[in-house]
Amino acid sequence: MPKLSRREVDAAARDVFARHEPYYHILSHPSMLSPGPDQQADFWASGERDIASLRAFAGLGFEEGTGVDLGCGLGRLTRALRRLTSHQIGLDISAEMLSQVREANRSFSSMEFRQICEDYWPVETGSCILIVSLYVLQHMSSLELMEHSVREMGRILRPGGRAVFNVPTMRWRGQVI
Repeated sequence: MPKLSRREVDAAARDVFARHEPYYHILSHPSMLSPGPDQQADFWASGERDIASLRAFAGLGFEEGTGVDLGCGLGRLTRALRRLTSHQIGLDISAEMLSQVREANRSFSSMEFRQICEDYWPVETGSCILIVSLYVLQHMSSLELMEHSVREMGRILRPGGRAVFNVPTMRWRGQVI
């Protein structure tokens, strides 16, 4: 059996999450286990709140152009990016999650979803005005994949574009640094 790359292992794990409780694996709250319509509405509203917080934190306003949601999952933030950009691209490594995100967001014509494969993000160099990524980088299985993601952010951003992302960090014994 051929050895899988770290990205392929990560993608396989995300495919499993997408098949089993995808809402919960994106927004880890008990209400997201087999959510009904009200809980799903809360899920989408949480993306709106997170983008509103980023908007206030980073001083973001609406701009014509492309915004990217790295690690889009079901499109929780991609959907909310419509408040900041005229076109949205959700990127994910999971083919299964991308199948679900396309179905969940088929009524939004400004959005598209693409799969990240090995070394190159499927986004044109210098084409984006904004990249957002929340609670994604820490789930990558190696520092090299995180570094590669930050380099790719720089590649696809246009001059003056912005990337807003977080990386929760831990010392030992659960101390936050």
